[in-house]
Amino acid sequence: MEHKGDTYVLTRETHSSIRLTAQHFLWQRELGWNLHPTIAKHLQDAGTGASVAEIACGNGLWMVEESANHPRAHFTGFDISDAFFPRQENWPSNVQFEKLDAAAAAVPERLQGGFDVVHCRLMLGAIRDGNADPWIETFLALLKPGGYLQWDELHGVRQWTSSNGAADPKWNTFGTSMMKKRVPDSSFEWIAARSETLARHGMVDISQINVDKPSPALRKHWTDNEFAIMEDMATSMRLGEEVLQELADGKKQGFDWFSPLRVVIARKAP
Repeated sequence: MEHKGDTYVLTRETHSSIRLTAQHFLWQRELGWNLHPTIAKHLQDAGTGASVAEIACGNGLWMVEESANHPRAHFTGFDISDAFFPRQENWPSNVQFEKLDAAAAAVPERLQGGFDVVHCRLMLGAIRDGNADPWIETFLALLKPGGYLQWDELHGVRQWTSSNGAADPKWNTFGTSMMKKRVPDSSFEWIAARSETLARHGMVDISQINVDKPSPALRKHWTDNEFAIMEDMATSMRLGEEVLQELADGKKQGFDWFSPLRVVIARKAP
Protein backbone atom coordinates (compact mmCIF):
# COMPACT_ATOMS: atom_id res chain seq x y z
CA MET A 1 0.00 0.00 0.00
CA GLU A 2 1.36 3.42 -0.95
CA HIS A 3 1.94 5.84 1.92
CA LYS A 4 0.34 9.26 1.50
CA GLY A 5 3.76 10.88 1.97
CA ASP A 6 5.46 8.56 -0.49
CA THR A 7 7.64 10.52 -2.92
CA TYR A 8 9.26 7.60 -4.75
CA VAL A 9 9.61 8.60 -8.40
CA LEU A 10 9.65 5.09 -9.88
CA THR A 11 7.34 2.09 -9.79
CA ARG A 12 7.49 -0.70 -7.22
CA GLU A 13 7.03 -3.63 -9.58
CA THR A 14 9.16 -6.78 -9.70
CA HIS A 15 11.30 -5.43 -12.55
CA SER A 16 12.08 -2.37 -10.41
CA SER A 17 13.47 -4.54 -7.63
CA ILE A 18 15.53 -6.47 -10.18
CA ARG A 19 16.97 -3.17 -11.44
CA LEU A 20 17.84 -2.15 -7.86
CA THR A 21 19.70 -5.43 -7.45
CA ALA A 22 21.71 -4.84 -10.63
CA GLN A 23 22.35 -1.22 -9.63
CA HIS A 24 23.67 -2.34 -6.23
CA PHE A 25 26.36 -4.46 -7.88
CA LEU A 26 27.29 -1.65 -10.27
CA TRP A 27 27.89 0.71 -7.34
CA GLN A 28 29.88 -2.00 -5.60
CA ARG A 29 32.08 -2.71 -8.63
CA GLU A 30 32.63 0.97 -9.42
CA LEU A 31 33.54 1.98 -5.85
CA GLY A 32 35.27 -1.24 -4.83
CA TRP A 33 33.23 -1.47 -1.61
CA ASN A 34 29.69 -1.24 -0.21
CA LEU A 35 30.72 0.39 3.06
CA HIS A 36 33.60 2.87 3.00
CA PRO A 37 36.74 1.27 4.55
CA THR A 38 36.94 3.96 7.26
CA ILE A 39 33.37 3.21 8.33
CA ALA A 40 33.87 -0.55 8.02
CA LYS A 41 36.79 -0.30 10.47
CA HIS A 42 34.69 1.82 12.83
CA LEU A 43 31.97 -0.84 12.75
CA GLN A 44 34.48 -3.61 13.29
CA ASP A 45 36.01 -1.77 16.25
CA ALA A 46 32.54 -1.28 17.77
CA GLY A 47 32.36 -5.06 18.20
CA THR A 48 29.39 -7.17 19.20
CA GLY A 49 26.21 -5.17 19.54
CA ALA A 50 27.09 -2.55 16.93
CA SER A 51 24.10 -1.36 14.94
CA VAL A 52 23.56 -0.09 11.39
CA ALA A 53 20.52 1.71 9.97
CA GLU A 54 19.79 1.97 6.27
CA ILE A 55 17.33 4.67 5.22
CA ALA A 56 15.29 4.09 2.04
CA CYS A 57 16.59 0.53 2.01
CA GLY A 58 14.47 -0.77 -0.89
CA ASN A 59 14.95 -4.52 -1.22
CA GLY A 60 17.72 -4.48 1.38
CA LEU A 61 20.50 -6.06 -0.68
CA TRP A 62 23.10 -3.60 0.64
CA MET A 63 22.27 -4.72 4.19
CA VAL A 64 22.15 -8.40 3.31
CA GLU A 65 25.68 -8.20 1.90
CA GLU A 66 27.10 -6.10 4.73
CA SER A 67 25.43 -8.24 7.39
CA ALA A 68 27.55 -11.15 6.16
CA ASN A 69 30.68 -8.97 6.28
CA HIS A 70 29.87 -7.81 9.82
CA PRO A 71 28.10 -10.73 11.52
CA ARG A 72 28.50 -9.21 15.02
CA ALA A 73 26.53 -6.09 14.03
CA HIS A 74 22.77 -5.74 13.71
CA PHE A 75 21.22 -4.11 10.63
CA THR A 76 17.83 -2.38 10.43
CA GLY A 77 16.41 -1.26 7.10
CA PHE A 78 13.84 1.54 7.02
CA ASP A 79 11.63 2.47 4.09
CA ILE A 80 8.36 4.30 3.64
CA SER A 81 7.05 1.26 1.74
CA ASP A 82 7.47 -2.44 2.49
CA ALA A 83 6.78 -3.42 -1.14
CA PHE A 84 10.38 -4.50 -1.74
CA PHE A 85 11.08 -6.05 1.67
CA PRO A 86 12.07 -9.74 1.62
CA ARG A 87 9.74 -12.11 3.44
CA GLN A 88 10.59 -12.20 7.14
CA GLU A 89 11.46 -15.89 7.15
CA ASN A 90 14.27 -15.08 4.69
CA TRP A 91 15.87 -12.29 6.71
CA PRO A 92 19.44 -13.00 7.88
CA SER A 93 19.60 -13.45 11.65
CA ASN A 94 21.16 -10.00 12.15
CA VAL A 95 18.87 -8.09 9.73
CA GLN A 96 15.39 -6.66 10.14
CA PHE A 97 13.13 -4.37 8.12
CA GLU A 98 10.71 -1.71 9.31
CA LYS A 99 8.41 0.83 7.68
CA LEU A 100 9.34 4.42 8.53
CA ASP A 101 8.66 7.78 6.90
CA ALA A 102 12.11 9.04 7.75
CA ALA A 103 11.66 12.74 7.05
CA ALA A 104 8.00 13.32 7.88
CA ALA A 105 8.11 13.34 11.67
CA ALA A 106 10.42 13.03 14.65
CA VAL A 107 12.42 9.83 14.91
CA PRO A 108 10.74 7.49 17.41
CA GLU A 109 12.38 7.73 20.82
CA ARG A 110 13.26 4.02 20.81
CA LEU A 111 15.50 4.63 17.76
CA GLN A 112 17.17 7.87 18.81
CA GLY A 113 20.93 7.64 19.24
CA GLY A 114 20.86 3.92 18.63
CA PHE A 115 23.08 3.42 15.58
CA ASP A 116 26.83 3.35 14.99
CA VAL A 117 26.37 3.75 11.23
CA VAL A 118 23.64 5.19 9.00
CA HIS A 119 23.63 4.47 5.27
CA CYS A 120 21.43 6.13 2.68
CA ARG A 121 21.45 5.90 -1.11
CA LEU A 122 19.69 7.97 -3.77
CA MET A 123 17.35 10.51 -2.23
CA LEU A 124 17.45 12.85 -5.24
CA GLY A 125 13.85 12.00 -6.12
CA ALA A 126 12.59 12.23 -2.54
CA ILE A 127 14.01 15.64 -1.64
CA ARG A 128 11.49 17.73 -3.52
CA ASP A 129 12.24 21.31 -2.50
CA GLY A 130 16.02 21.19 -2.47
CA ASN A 131 15.99 21.16 1.33
CA ALA A 132 17.96 18.22 2.71
CA ASP A 133 17.80 19.46 6.31
CA PRO A 134 14.92 17.17 7.45
CA TRP A 135 16.81 14.12 6.24
CA ILE A 136 20.06 15.20 7.88
CA GLU A 137 18.19 15.81 11.12
CA THR A 138 16.89 12.24 10.87
CA PHE A 139 20.39 10.86 10.27
CA LEU A 140 21.73 12.76 13.27
CA ALA A 141 18.85 11.65 15.48
CA LEU A 142 19.56 8.01 14.63
CA LEU A 143 23.34 8.18 15.10
CA LYS A 144 25.21 7.65 18.32
CA PRO A 145 27.79 10.35 19.17
CA GLY A 146 30.83 9.57 17.03
CA GLY A 147 28.77 7.47 14.61
CA TYR A 148 29.26 7.60 10.83
CA LEU A 149 27.00 8.54 7.94
CA GLN A 150 27.55 7.24 4.39
CA TRP A 151 25.31 9.01 1.89
CA ASP A 152 25.43 7.89 -1.75
CA GLU A 153 23.96 10.07 -4.50
CA LEU A 154 24.16 10.73 -8.22
CA HIS A 155 25.39 14.10 -9.45
CA GLY A 156 21.82 15.05 -10.34
CA VAL A 157 22.41 17.91 -12.78
CA ARG A 158 25.18 16.46 -14.93
CA GLN A 159 25.43 13.19 -16.78
CA TRP A 160 28.22 11.62 -18.76
CA THR A 161 27.32 10.43 -22.25
CA SER A 162 29.47 9.29 -25.10
CA SER A 163 28.51 8.36 -28.65
CA ASN A 164 31.43 6.99 -30.65
CA GLY A 165 33.77 8.76 -28.24
CA ALA A 166 32.02 12.14 -28.39
CA ALA A 167 29.63 13.76 -25.92
CA ASP A 168 25.96 13.53 -26.88
CA PRO A 169 24.27 16.82 -25.87
CA LYS A 170 20.71 15.54 -26.17
CA TRP A 171 21.14 12.56 -23.87
CA ASN A 172 23.39 14.52 -21.54
CA THR A 173 20.31 16.53 -20.52
CA PHE A 174 17.53 14.01 -21.15
CA GLY A 175 17.67 12.39 -17.72
CA THR A 176 17.82 15.73 -15.94
CA SER A 177 14.81 17.03 -17.86
CA MET A 178 12.88 13.87 -16.94
CA MET A 179 13.73 14.33 -13.27
CA LYS A 180 12.68 17.99 -13.43
CA LYS A 181 9.26 16.91 -14.70
CA ARG A 182 8.94 14.56 -11.74
CA VAL A 183 10.55 16.87 -9.17
CA PRO A 184 9.89 20.37 -10.58
CA ASP A 185 10.74 22.24 -7.38
CA SER A 186 14.28 20.88 -6.98
CA SER A 187 17.42 22.21 -8.62
CA PHE A 188 19.46 19.30 -7.23
CA GLU A 189 22.03 21.84 -6.05
CA TRP A 190 21.69 20.34 -2.57
CA ILE A 191 23.62 17.28 -3.78
CA ALA A 192 26.81 19.24 -4.46
CA ALA A 193 26.29 21.22 -1.24
CA ARG A 194 25.97 18.22 1.08
CA SER A 195 29.43 18.55 2.64
CA GLU A 196 28.78 22.17 3.57
CA THR A 197 25.26 21.35 4.78
CA LEU A 198 26.48 18.49 6.96
CA ALA A 199 29.15 20.76 8.44
CA ARG A 200 26.48 23.35 9.21
CA HIS A 201 24.67 20.65 11.16
CA GLY A 202 27.80 20.04 13.21
CA MET A 203 29.09 16.89 11.52
CA VAL A 204 32.86 16.39 11.34
CA ASP A 205 35.47 14.37 9.42
CA ILE A 206 33.58 15.01 6.17
CA SER A 207 34.95 13.72 2.87
CA GLN A 208 33.58 12.99 -0.59
CA ILE A 209 34.34 10.28 -3.13
CA ASN A 210 33.59 11.14 -6.77
CA VAL A 211 33.30 8.83 -9.77
CA ASP A 212 32.89 11.00 -12.87
CA LYS A 213 33.14 8.35 -15.58
CA PRO A 214 32.23 4.66 -15.58
CA SER A 215 34.77 1.89 -15.92
CA PRO A 216 34.92 0.91 -19.62
CA ALA A 217 33.96 -2.68 -18.82
CA LEU A 218 30.79 -1.48 -17.04
CA ARG A 219 29.62 1.17 -19.51
CA LYS A 220 27.05 -1.08 -21.18
CA HIS A 221 25.64 -2.10 -17.80
CA TRP A 222 25.39 1.48 -16.50
CA THR A 223 23.72 2.49 -19.76
CA ASP A 224 21.17 -0.31 -19.38
CA ASN A 225 20.49 0.90 -15.85
CA GLU A 226 20.00 4.51 -16.96
CA PHE A 227 17.54 3.47 -19.67
CA ALA A 228 15.68 1.25 -17.20
CA ILE A 229 15.34 4.19 -14.79
CA MET A 230 14.02 6.49 -17.51
CA GLU A 231 11.57 3.87 -18.80
CA ASP A 232 10.32 3.21 -15.28
CA MET A 233 9.98 6.92 -14.60
CA ALA A 234 8.09 7.46 -17.86
CA THR A 235 5.70 4.68 -16.85
CA SER A 236 5.30 6.03 -13.31
CA MET A 237 4.58 9.53 -14.64
CA ARG A 238 2.30 8.23 -17.41
CA LEU A 239 4.20 10.24 -20.02
CA GLY A 240 2.84 8.15 -22.86
CA GLU A 241 4.14 6.10 -25.75
CA GLU A 242 6.00 9.00 -27.38
CA VAL A 243 8.58 9.23 -24.60
CA LEU A 244 8.88 5.44 -24.38
CA GLN A 245 9.46 5.32 -28.14
CA GLU A 246 12.10 8.05 -27.84
CA LEU A 247 13.90 5.94 -25.27
CA ALA A 248 13.59 2.85 -27.46
CA ASP A 249 15.07 4.78 -30.39
CA GLY A 250 17.85 6.07 -28.15
CA LYS A 251 18.91 2.54 -27.27
CA LYS A 252 19.55 1.85 -30.94
CA GLN A 253 21.99 4.76 -31.25
CA GLY A 254 24.68 2.87 -29.40
CA PHE A 255 26.05 5.30 -26.83
CA ASP A 256 27.14 5.14 -23.19
CA TRP A 257 25.17 6.84 -20.42
CA PHE A 258 26.23 7.36 -16.81
CA SER A 259 25.27 9.59 -13.89
CA PRO A 260 28.41 10.48 -11.89
CA LEU A 261 28.53 9.01 -8.39
CA ARG A 262 28.90 11.23 -5.32
CA VAL A 263 29.50 9.56 -1.94
CA VAL A 264 29.80 11.67 1.20
CA ILE A 265 30.95 10.27 4.52
CA ALA A 266 30.70 12.23 7.75
CA ARG A 267 30.81 11.68 11.48
CA LYS A 268 28.49 12.89 14.21
CA ALA A 269 30.52 14.88 16.71
CA PRO A 270 31.55 12.69 19.68
